[in-house]
Amino acid sequence: MQASLALRPPSTPLTKLLQINALTAQSQRTSYNIPILQASNVSSISDTHFGNILSNYFHRNETTELVYPNSYWQHGRSSEFYVHCQIRIPKSQIRYVPGAGEVLKFSWIQYLSLLVIVYYLMDWVFYFVYAYQILETSTSVDGTRPEKLKAF
Repeated sequence: MQASLALRPPSTPLTKLLQINALTAQSQRTSYNIPILQASNVSSISDTHFGNILSNYFHRNETTELVYPNSYWQHGRSSEFYVHCQIRIPKSQIRYVPGAGEVLKFSWIQYLSLLVIVYYLMDWVFYFVYAYQILETSTSVDGTRPEKLKAF
């Protein structure tokens, strides 16, 4: 008789991305290119315990969590067990701090659209003020034109 972990088939488990801090915008990240358990970093047998490996994993900035509340354990007398499951990886939101180039790329169009709105609004205000003579205005013209010094 063997022990088994049985999962209910109607719904499949999900993985969920967990972040502690927002990522920085860099071209390439190499912080997790090393495995959690390296043979060169093992100094004692306690470094290879499953609890220590999980502790090292959960101290990372980004981790994943398996979300599946509909599971049950069927015990048996064997020391082995088998896990049969299908896991879905849904789209996740990843928080990051954008760089200056990305901020400028998206802000210039907002600045330009606001400038167009303000320009047309001020043009209408100036037209209204001068056309309906809300402010007293007068014009004066000097009698002479400036001479051209050099002709090209």
